[in-house]
Amino acid sequence: MIKPKDLKPYFMAQVIVGILASILIFLSDFGGYYYRDGYNHLDVWGYIYFGSGVLPSILMLLAIFGLLFPLKEAKVFLKAKKVNENKVYKYLTKSKHFALFTVALSVMGAVILGLTSWGIDWWLDTSFYAAFFGGLLLVFINKLFFEFMENN
Repeated sequence: MIKPKDLKPYFMAQVIVGILASILIFLSDFGGYYYRDGYNHLDVWGYIYFGSGVLPSILMLLAIFGLLFPLKEAKVFLKAKKVNENKVYKYLTKSKHFALFTVALSVMGAVILGLTSWGIDWWLDTSFYAAFFGGLLLVFINKLFFEFMENN
């Protein structure tokens, strides 16, 4: 039988990564673009950030939701006296899927930005990296969590 206090470091790591990545997604830019036409003396530049449009905002909210999923479940497991291993495995599977969903959303956003900015300068910024690496880090923490569960 696994005690909740044995699981606390894993839950706390997931919660910390999820919160930090979500704050970065909310407060920083996802990417940007720049176009200069020297002949017509035209400069166009812009940034994609939370609130810059409906689609980017929805995608960023979904990414934040995927990263903050462990918050809800971690609270339930840490308050329990005994932990059912099957419930923990189900939680880990869901958490891994949400993290992979967040990684997929960030890659999809980068591909959309790249395709719509074809032929001009564009770049990815902090929100992309927070979602991408935050999701990958959550997958890695889940892997460590699975190994811990199998060894005990």
